[in-house]
Amino acid sequence: MKYRQILKALIIILGIMLFIGGGVWMIYSRTFKSIEFEQVCEREANLKKERSIIWFTLRSSEYSGFYSEGWLDTLGVENYDDIIFDYDRYTYVVTIGHELLNIEYSRSDMKNRIYGIFGKQYVGHVTLKEKATDKVYIYRIKKMDIDCDYHEPERDVTFSK
Repeated sequence: MKYRQILKALIIILGIMLFIGGGVWMIYSRTFKSIEFEQVCEREANLKKERSIIWFTLRSSEYSGFYSEGWLDTLGVENYDDIIFDYDRYTYVVTIGHELLNIEYSRSDMKNRIYGIFGKQYVGHVTLKEKATDKVYIYRIKKMDIDCDYHEPERDVTFSK
């Protein structure tokens, strides 16, 4: 009888150790996963004003995003009324003055963690074309809760030729 109790206790302890170890691995593992994207449109914009943001996402209201379509007005984007945003299926990546080359995320870089381990929102890492334009580019990706780090919007931006 004691043998079964000891075995049960060992299995429970091992399970807890695996759970904690897996959580620690997820947090500190710096592996990145690229996201497939498709360009929806590019629009001329009034980008002469000083701005502190290079990219952001528009996403489903269930994610309580920081940015809304109103930011397109703030950027001086004209004629975007013809774009149908399908937030039930997609998240939209908006890049300002640079074309998107790559977007990726890592489980180690998440916000709003649940129980300290499970992330709720991914912080995106983007690679943008170095050449600046006066356009705003809109891309769509699979529906997910991802955005720039709105406290440090330029932190995870890389430029490439």
